[in-house]
Amino acid sequence: MKSKLWWMLFIVVAPCYAVENSAAATPPGSESADLALPPTAFPRELRAKLIAWGQAVDLPYGKKRPPANSLELVKCAADLGFDAIELDIRVSRDGVPVLAHDDLLPGDVGRITGHSFSALKQMQIGEWRGKTVRIASLEEALALERRPKVIVADMRVKASHGEAVAEVVRRNMDAADFIFTAYNVSSGQAFHLALPRSRVFLKTYDTPDIEWIDSAADAGLSGIMFQVRDSLAVPLGHIVTAARKRGLETMTFVHVHSRHGETRLNAQSFTSWIRRHARVFFDVWTWMEFLRGFDFVVGTRIHGVLMGIQVGVPGICVVSDSRTRELCETMDIPHVLSRDHRDGLDRVELMGLFREQFDAGRFDSKRRRLAANYLTFLEGNGLTVKGSLRSLARAA
Repeated sequence: MKSKLWWMLFIVVAPCYAVENSAAATPPGSESADLALPPTAFPRELRAKLIAWGQAVDLPYGKKRPPANSLELVKCAADLGFDAIELDIRVSRDGVPVLAHDDLLPGDVGRITGHSFSALKQMQIGEWRGKTVRIASLEEALALERRPKVIVADMRVKASHGEAVAEVVRRNMDAADFIFTAYNVSSGQAFHLALPRSRVFLKTYDTPDIEWIDSAADAGLSGIMFQVRDSLAVPLGHIVTAARKRGLETMTFVHVHSRHGETRLNAQSFTSWIRRHARVFFDVWTWMEFLRGFDFVVGTRIHGVLMGIQVGVPGICVVSDSRTRELCETMDIPHVLSRDHRDGLDRVELMGLFREQFDAGRFDSKRRRLAANYLTFLEGNGLTVKGSLRSLARAA
């Protein structure tokens, strides 16, 4: 019986390995195939496949590494001997699949979906060894002579874009070596229809449960992909076994990015920490009054920062995704990109950034204009509007 291999995606390349989830790879006397062993312990065809992350390939470059989702990074993954590479896929305005994690482009130039590929390929995303690196298409990546054999496509697109990706694959590689990852079953089925010889994995950042695993199997998908954490609600071996019983392959990924080591809390310690530090509010006014007692508000959630500013407390939102960045820009909320401040910011720097960005008059004016737009929309749809929103909108 041919054994199924399971895949492991290393977000930060580390000296750890995994073996397949089959009895054929289990040493005598061992009760589990979930073992950490050197790759030389088994023939190559029995080893887990190692997948490079499209955002970063660390070793042996250290902090000097090619830009994320670039052709240079694909080549480096091949040089390091990875079996596969995961690449984030977006689609340009004219339907060309490109390599990019976020739709929102850096430098306030709009979105990938708002530009043609001819315009996108002129945009710089970084440098590598003294040369400018620009946005690349999936076609360019697949056409490279030096790349990992298997491509894992993180499909950050609509289900209807599957055909555009499939066309590129058919022109450049064996579809059997191409893997789609989908965030819902319907998209996964659409990708499979577009390229039947490829494999499709249903992806989640949560702990898989039986219902979710069943949904992948019932849809005829190839496997599941999930994040491995210390806090998995179900042992990893149980998840792999459940998937295997349903004829599914498993692909796992880990996020390891703390510079100060991992913090492990058991349930009792976590509960104690929450009781000492957490606050829960059941109405807006209580929340706002609580924030009045602070000198500055900083965090990754725009709601808390906005609340602070509304009661006169300076604040900065630390942005790590395009959605929050767009909200901050729309509402004139001072913000910084987390990737630009990996070494942290002290209180003086935070206040300086707030003063550089915040204009109280502009903030109030924008707030009134947005309220007016909101009022028009609500009343236009026959909804009754509270007096406070009406008063704010009429001041615009």
